[in-house]
Amino acid sequence: MKKRLVIVLLILVSGPLVLLLAWRYLAEQVRTAELTLAAVSQPLEEVVVSGYVKNVGSDPFSLETLLIEEPGKEPYRRVVSLDANWAFELTLGKPTAGNYRFGVRTRKSQWGKGVQEDWLRTPILALGDGSPPRQAVIKVRDYDYPRLFLWAGCGLAIWAGLLVACLLPRARQLPTNPKG
Repeated sequence: MKKRLVIVLLILVSGPLVLLLAWRYLAEQVRTAELTLAAVSQPLEEVVVSGYVKNVGSDPFSLETLLIEEPGKEPYRRVVSLDANWAFELTLGKPTAGNYRFGVRTRKSQWGKGVQEDWLRTPILALGDGSPPRQAVIKVRDYDYPRLFLWAGCGLAIWAGLLVACLLPRARQLPTNPKG
């Protein structure tokens, strides 16, 4: 009985531990977009827009549309080219006082709805008068939640199956009576 209790405890502890260790890999697999808006002062003072976009049906080296908002300008769209890792980087120039923001058009599969388009936007990066801070960074991420829940459900089912298999009473073999 003690051996069975130790195995059950190991299974109970292993679930969260495996999730903790596998989260980085799993998050990388289900991430659909990551946007970074930064005002940097090294080596030059500039505002940099960068990110990662892996839309449904997009290949590396494809084009994606950004919506950029800068102080003193009307919001405008800019087409950027993705590299082999679905990443891009764009320099907007010398920072000016005001609000910066940008977004990218995302396309994700939704169960029962086909491919849905939406905009993923960064929060506002407000720069004041004078020199910008050494580095002001805003980051936003988007994930394929149905796929994330599918992975989590499979992991939970395996974990629960192991637990149930250990808790079920085992059939004992009755001693056979050779004298009949």
